[in-house]
Amino acid sequence: MKYITGLKYQLVEDEVYFTGITGYNIRFRFSILDETGKLTLLAGFACDGVSGPTLDFIWKKALKAAFAHDALYELMRQGLISQEERVKADEFFGLGCVGMYKWRVSLALAILKKAGASNADPKNKRTIHTV
Repeated sequence: MKYITGLKYQLVEDEVYFTGITGYNIRFRFSILDETGKLTLLAGFACDGVSGPTLDFIWKKALKAAFAHDALYELMRQGLISQEERVKADEFFGLGCVGMYKWRVSLALAILKKAGASNADPKNKRTIHTV
């Protein structure tokens, strides 16, 4: 058996996003990114929620954006999309935080700008454990 750890939320139905990250045609595990920028996360996709010093109950409005952001960063870690797309992925996350206080969104984006590069780095792929 193989598994990864650190994930808290799992989709029970597909979710579709329009990311603005175009020119790719990728299917990786539970995510599909097409050339128009349409990202489809398939049922079963899992994410860790909004990262950083946050409390999930405060960031519920950002959870949908967090799923897409995690998927885009995973595609970067796998080397399937360019690291240069990180800026667009972060901007997409910020736009997805509809209804949140602007200062919270600004804080989240500042954290992503400072710490996001390591999370998108292929050197930091999730460890696959084997039993």
